[in-house]
Amino acid sequence: MKVRIIEDPETEEGIAIITVRRITPEIERMKVLMEEQRMRCFFNGRERIVKASSIIMARTEECGTMLHIDDGTCCRSSLPLYRIEETLGKEFIRLSKWAIVRLSAVDSITVHISGRTEVHLLSGISETLTRKYRASFKERIVK
Repeated sequence: MKVRIIEDPETEEGIAIITVRRITPEIERMKVLMEEQRMRCFFNGRERIVKASSIIMARTEECGTMLHIDDGTCCRSSLPLYRIEETLGKEFIRLSKWAIVRLSAVDSITVHISGRTEVHLLSGISETLTRKYRASFKERIVK
């Protein structure tokens, strides 16, 4: 199979067109791999490629930006949080300057008497929702 890549600075989102005589299982697998977004991170000193759909939360910590995965593991990304947020898209919402979560991973919300709001995820992780992001969170979670 020949591969040709054309770079066009005016293209907003890339599209791959594959012309084949017939669609084989290998071509189907290739299509799925190309469409599914993946992110590079590090776990126990080793590089790991994770599906974007498996990420439930990203948080900036002392050692860098940590990706919390639905299998209970946590790995470090070399990307800053804002780049991860751009990559993951509208399925995620910002809770604070240092954390974003997948909307479908939210289990419950606790509002304390002090005014502090905590978001609890299905995985058991809790994260603070800061005042700055409360209105946008409420708007998105109600939809």
